[in-house]
Order: sequence, then structure tokens, then C-alpha cells
Amino acid sequence: MLEKESRMSEYFHSKGFGAEVLQYISDDRDWLLTSAVIGKDCLHEGYLADPKRLCDTMAYELRKLHETDYTDCPVADRTRLLPA
Repeated sequence: MLEKESRMSEYFHSKGFGAEVLQYISDDRDWLLTSAVIGKDCLHEGYLADPKRLCDTMAYELRKLHETDYTDCPVADRTRLLPA
């Protein structure tokens, strides 16, 4: 169940986004261990107190996501919509 999540997490980490996958184990249950992500999330009071900073940070990160080449993504058709 977490196999795709593990592969995508490793891939995004290689692109400079997200946490490093430390270990993935699949036996009777799946286990996925990642490193801690350093920083604050967007709900941190420092961001909420400064909406311009939050907007600028989100815009910067979103632009990085859109400018990144994903042609080597290990999971094919990851963004394709599933039938309803």
C-alpha cells in the first residue's frame, strides 16, 4: 500500500522537495520511515501574522514545483484522473 508513496517520496526528495525516505518495509503491514522535515508549516503564527510573507513563500515554492522537470517520474500517469 505504501510502495508508491515510498517511491514518490524518494523521487521528490531527489528533486529537493520533501523528506528523505530512511526505510520502507512491506511484510504483513507496510512501514515507511522518513527523516524529519525542518521548518514551520504554513499555520505557524509567524506566517499567519505576516500574510504577505506567507503568500510570497507559497508563490516561490509553487513556482519551483511548476518549473521542475518530472519526465523521469517513477510512477507513470500519477496525475491522471481516475474514473468516477
